[in-house]
Amino acid sequence: MITPKGQHRLLAVTALVSAAVSQLLIFLPTRTKGRGHGPLFVLSLIFLCYSAYHWYRFKKTPTNAVFYDIRTRPLPEQIDVSTRAIWVFAIIGPLLSWWTFRNLSALEHGTVPYVQVWAPIGFIYDLLGLWPAALCLPVLFGFGIAALALRIEKAKSALNRPG
Repeated sequence: MITPKGQHRLLAVTALVSAAVSQLLIFLPTRTKGRGHGPLFVLSLIFLCYSAYHWYRFKKTPTNAVFYDIRTRPLPEQIDVSTRAIWVFAIIGPLLSWWTFRNLSALEHGTVPYVQVWAPIGFIYDLLGLWPAALCLPVLFGFGIAALALRIEKAKSALNRPG
């Protein structure tokens, strides 16, 4: 099982390799005229900064650190964490759903030649059309909120149980 220290090391090495690969892409022939290799250089710098951040976090993380597990926390803390997560889902869910619907409807009406969306949503759009793809995220976030509400109710019932 990976530890937080191991996760920081893995992310740092992955970012470092990505920075090296992005520099190797400079040698490939390109079809774009006028942009040069500036975007690849910027991408490489971003990967290097990300790698440096995770090396710093790797050095600061204790060897015996463990990931936060909500199931091992006291019941009032489980309720608080789940309530905050519900608020995050309730705010982020409609925003992402609106953004996805706006992009897909622009594609549907032909005002843009292409859009970039999450691959499963693009697959649903290709397979079933606009509305199933647009309703995919609200359903996903709804299931998340329902699961968190169930966790809260379970913790509350265990908290109110005598003994």
